Amino acid sequence: MRRYDTLRCCGVEPKSDTVSLNKSGGFTYKLTLENEAYYTFKHGEEYGTLYMTPGDSVFFTLDTDMFDETLKFSGKGAEQNNCIIHMLLINEKLETNLFELCEYDKPSFFKKTDSLFQILNDSLNGFIKTYN
Repeated sequence: MRRYDTLRCCGVEPKSDTVSLNKSGGFTYKLTLENEAYYTFKHGEEYGTLYMTPGDSVFFTLDTDMFDETLKFSGKGAEQNNCIIHMLLINEKLETNLFELCEYDKPSFFKKTDSLFQILNDSLNGFIKTYN
C-alpha cells in the first residue's frame, strides 16, 4: 500500500490546507472557529469527516490501512464525531437499495429485513457499549 506524508483538510475557514505528517505519522493542526462547521480530511484516497464547534478540541487516531474502521475521536467534541463515523460504518454494512426490497417475494423480503435489523441492532448495541 502506498504511504502518504500529508493530510489534506477542507472546510469553511480556511478553505483548505495541507498538513505534513511527522516521522511517526502524527500531526498537529490548530484552527479557531467562529461557527460550527463540517470539515473533511483526506489521506491518500481515503476521506473522513469532522464536525467542529467553537471551543472544541478534537483528537483522532486511525490506522491508514483500515481507515474508517479504526477512526476514533477523543477530546471535547468527540462524541458527535464518533456518532457520525459509527453511522457511516452502519451505512456501509447495510449497502441495501430499499426500492429493491419491494421487488422481493415475501420470504426473501422478511429474510433480508431480518438481516438488516440484526445489523442495525448489533451496531446500536456496540455503539452503546463503546460510548455509554
